[in-house]
Amino acid sequence: MGRSISAGIYRNCDRLRFSLLVILSLSLTAFGQSSNNSAAALITQPIDDGNLVELKGNVYPAARASVDQGVADGSLALSRMILILRRSPAQELELQKYLDDQKNPKATAYHHWLTPQQFGERFGSNGHDVATITQWLRSHGFTIDSVAKGNNVILFSGTHAQLSAAFHTSLHQYKVNGKLQIANATNPQIPAALALAVVGIAKLNDFPLMPMHANFGGVTRHKGDAKWRPSKGAPQFNTKISGSDFFAVGPADFAEIYNVKPLWDAGIDGTGQNIAIAGRSDINPADVDAFRSYFGLPAKKLNVIYNGGNPGFQFGDEGESDLDIEWSGAIAKNATINFVASASTTTSDGVELSAQYIIDNALAPVMSLSYGECEVGLGDAGNALINELWRQAAAEGITVMVSAGDAGSAACDQGQPFAGYGIAVNGLGSTPYNVAVGGTDLYGTYLNASNYWNATNDPTSKQSAKSYMPELPWNNSCGNPQLLAAYQSLGYPDKTTEDLCNDVDLAPYVANVVGGGGGASACTNSSGGDPTTCTDGYTKPAWQSGVPGIPADTVRDIPDVSLFAGSGLWGSFYVFCESDVTPDLACNLDSGDDVQMLAAGGTSFASPAFAGVMALVNQKTNSSQGNANYDLYKLAGKQYSGSGAAACDTSAATTVNACTFYDVSLGSNAMPCASGTLDCTLNDSSHFLGVLPSYSSNAGYDLTSGLGTINAFNLVDSWSDATTTFSSSTTTLTLDSNSIAYGSTLTGSIAVGASSGGATPSGDASLITAAGTTGVGFGPFALRNGDAAFSVTGTAPGTYSVTAHYAGDATFAPSSSDPTSITIAKASTSATLNASKAAISAGESVTFQVMLATSSKAMNPTGTVTFTDSTTGATLGTTSVHADTDASGYSIGRAAINVDGKALNQGANSVVADYSGDGNYNASSASAVSVTYTPPFTLASTASVVTVTSGSSATAALSLTANGGPFPADITLSCPSPTPAGISCSFSPATLGAGSSTASSTLTVNAVFPATNGTHRSAPAHKANLHLELISGTGAAFAVVFLCLPVGRKPRLASLIVFMAFCLVTFGCGNDSHSPAASTTTLSATPTAGGYGSTFTFKATVSGQGAGGTVTFIDGSSQLGTASVSNGTATFTTTTLAYGQHSAVAQYGGDAHNLPSSSAAASVDVQYQTTLAVRASDSLGNTTTIQIPITVQ
Repeated sequence: MGRSISAGIYRNCDRLRFSLLVILSLSLTAFGQSSNNSAAALITQPIDDGNLVELKGNVYPAARASVDQGVADGSLALSRMILILRRSPAQELELQKYLDDQKNPKATAYHHWLTPQQFGERFGSNGHDVATITQWLRSHGFTIDSVAKGNNVILFSGTHAQLSAAFHTSLHQYKVNGKLQIANATNPQIPAALALAVVGIAKLNDFPLMPMHANFGGVTRHKGDAKWRPSKGAPQFNTKISGSDFFAVGPADFAEIYNVKPLWDAGIDGTGQNIAIAGRSDINPADVDAFRSYFGLPAKKLNVIYNGGNPGFQFGDEGESDLDIEWSGAIAKNATINFVASASTTTSDGVELSAQYIIDNALAPVMSLSYGECEVGLGDAGNALINELWRQAAAEGITVMVSAGDAGSAACDQGQPFAGYGIAVNGLGSTPYNVAVGGTDLYGTYLNASNYWNATNDPTSKQSAKSYMPELPWNNSCGNPQLLAAYQSLGYPDKTTEDLCNDVDLAPYVANVVGGGGGASACTNSSGGDPTTCTDGYTKPAWQSGVPGIPADTVRDIPDVSLFAGSGLWGSFYVFCESDVTPDLACNLDSGDDVQMLAAGGTSFASPAFAGVMALVNQKTNSSQGNANYDLYKLAGKQYSGSGAAACDTSAATTVNACTFYDVSLGSNAMPCASGTLDCTLNDSSHFLGVLPSYSSNAGYDLTSGLGTINAFNLVDSWSDATTTFSSSTTTLTLDSNSIAYGSTLTGSIAVGASSGGATPSGDASLITAAGTTGVGFGPFALRNGDAAFSVTGTAPGTYSVTAHYAGDATFAPSSSDPTSITIAKASTSATLNASKAAISAGESVTFQVMLATSSKAMNPTGTVTFTDSTTGATLGTTSVHADTDASGYSIGRAAINVDGKALNQGANSVVADYSGDGNYNASSASAVSVTYTPPFTLASTASVVTVTSGSSATAALSLTANGGPFPADITLSCPSPTPAGISCSFSPATLGAGSSTASSTLTVNAVFPATNGTHRSAPAHKANLHLELISGTGAAFAVVFLCLPVGRKPRLASLIVFMAFCLVTFGCGNDSHSPAASTTTLSATPTAGGYGSTFTFKATVSGQGAGGTVTFIDGSSQLGTASVSNGTATFTTTTLAYGQHSAVAQYGGDAHNLPSSSAAASVDVQYQTTLAVRASDSLGNTTTIQIPITVQ
């Protein structure tokens, strides 16, 4: 006992210490933050680490049980974990509105970019919530590394053991592709009190983000020759398609192809501009010097920033960082490049840490990130982090470029020979707040190299490209229809891309997952793990409209734009300098003979190159642009809806033209896939490889190249056209009803008009519930004459603030309606219960079936059904609800349970079923069904009720009768625990032997009254009550003191009457006085006997001259209460009499005309009434129970 008390004391001390620390933390926060935001606190309940909420969708797909190598050590250090915080729904709406207004020239917030601190004050988490969360982390032993200025991210460190204790998940080692990796085995959990304020931990594994470049290898250019050759021989497939000579794209070649040169000539070269690059490896700045020197670029302007220490040189990542720095600076050749390098940890990727640093410090108005992971691989929290970072960047005026991906339509399978995870996009680039840059290939090099390339290079810039040339979507795989045609021209018999993928001679070279990424966002919310279920992607942003070809899929589509990304398939690639992995461990650029560099392709080149272009836009407009997609799609809408769109097709365009975008209208990004895997299409059952359904190029926008590639001069020069020609619009939302049930149809209309003038806006409008969040909203709905009617279903129950958002068009700016509240109530269910049999005997069972009917055609009811025998109160079982559809198409649920007869009681059993309900449907109960059970034996009592005097015992005879044969085993009699309070039982005999057909036993019931809070007086106390009655009259006053003696003392009462008469004679009365008359009081009680808690009414009747005053009701020595006399009666009611015999009297206090009087006693018996369960059971599991009423008096 002593140890238990001590443990309790220490636990209480811990709680007190935690509470004091929270209070101190909150006080310091309030004192130290002078500009804390005014958002309402979302943490409103005490934190209970035993009441948890699962953060679903956060298990890495490759962390399968089949490759699990065991739990990681508890001491494993976990540094710089990223916890994402959640803002309130009201802040979400305000933020989306502000982001729209920042891009609307008519709005007061136009180009009013926020600092990180301002973002945190306005749109970050409440300071109270931040302090509470950080203190909760500290209470579990974690160290807080930093809280973002935006109040939306917390970096913290600890150990695996601390993570397991706080977040209720464990890290395991998994052997994937021959390498040990660390990942969480289950979804993390957090206290429910934190759920409204915390999104989750961005990453709990060390699976790295993939760099988005495809290496070709070392290449050599001989002196005086414009062509490049592989340093170690050309791959066979390149030799077959384009020969052994290649034309590399250098900075001046890029500038010629995409018409950057006129901007340079005009002084628009990045001067005064800053570009940020996110990486996770150190670099050698001398490599950047060598690259720029060789290609005749100005001396570098490079800042290398180590976020949290130098990560060192990391193989693969160093080259990625080199090319990002070299190629962003190759386009904006006088811009300053700010490279941030952060070391990866067991549970955080250095690239994400670098991106967070860039945004948290507003390091540059343009940034590029060249890494990727598919949406499902990021998990729900990982997607939420990227979405939050890019959204904050847009609010700060930062234009974020992200590589669309290097795995074509199969972003989850980069680096694999074939796809297995189906169609997917790069989650780092699929948010609505970044520019996703896709990849193309220079098809012109293959078609006619001499038309587009000179035989020699310019001696200074090394340029050999002559002009713009035809492009295709970058696709090195056998899913490429142009690659199939090329092999067919060489005599190969393959008729389809699927044939090409399964060609035994060519598959080693073309069966790969390499190409420009693109597709539809589809998995920002998922179940997590493998296999996973994706529920939705990012809602299509309002600005992604107005261009022919944009899919009507309601989700975010990528890429937005594209640039050259080829890695040599058609004869061209990029070159860059990373000296420590070149064939001679030096870029060897000063050699008088040969020059050696690294060759590669990938959207890793396209993204930093487009970042360079955006730096030129900023320089030309003298302004940051934030989310540039608003402008890109407006410019594209003008071009592709005009009469000159055909002239901008890549097959016909030239460098000098009026095109802003080059329309890449041939090719696809289809990838090979393994037969039987997700989304894989197989036309020949004998083939192992199929082809994922392709995203093909077409006129206007497509999912392979987005809006197309660019004419940089025209894009930069016309940028102001997109940002200054909007007319304002007004949007009105009308709902037919503000309250509907789940599964019902929400109907209404959206009207969009011009704020002034007579023109009618066109385009699309959407219905959104929480702007900027994933998986919410409906639309877009096409406007017709400025109006759009909608009819939608599927919204989960809850109360929403709904807004109609107009996406804008080439003339009108976006606008949003005033918010309107709608309530989606849970749908009702109707439960029907059936039993397979009405009667069963020993050894048989019965199946109970429940059907849950609804009037909804949305998701089916889920949850559980509990079956209960209401006769005994026993729970027969709980089972899950299974989905079904009735004949009318309504979503219903079914549940069934099989019950052995042993679980039922002898005789009739009334069974009921209760449905739990779920997030979409209300609970319901089915009417009872009756099932009669005949057990091997029947138990009976001869007594209909057993009456016991408290403190004593009583008996009842029990009989046991076999049904259909002798008792199969010895039978034991018992009273199941818990027995009623104050009741115990015994049996004689307690065991009845097997083999008989009848048996008997005597039940003995021992009883005492249980303790109650009622008034309990079993015997009256012999105390006198002294009352003073003051009698007054004209000219005289005297006091009469008398004793009110207990009932039964008649001699004293007679003496009192004589004494009162003597006083009256002795003192006399005034001439105008009236002497009080005698009174009589009688008392009745109703009822005279009843159970504890019953209502007992005491009625006193007073006879006298218009008796008034009060009556006091006495139970023994206790006063029950008082009541006023009215019309000769006073009534008192109570429900708190204790068990036992009560003897109550009524004492009338008299008045000016009536003397006091007392009643005779009235008796009340308060009984203890309960039911005792008596059970007979044998060792075979047979049992039967009867209920015997017990009355204790």
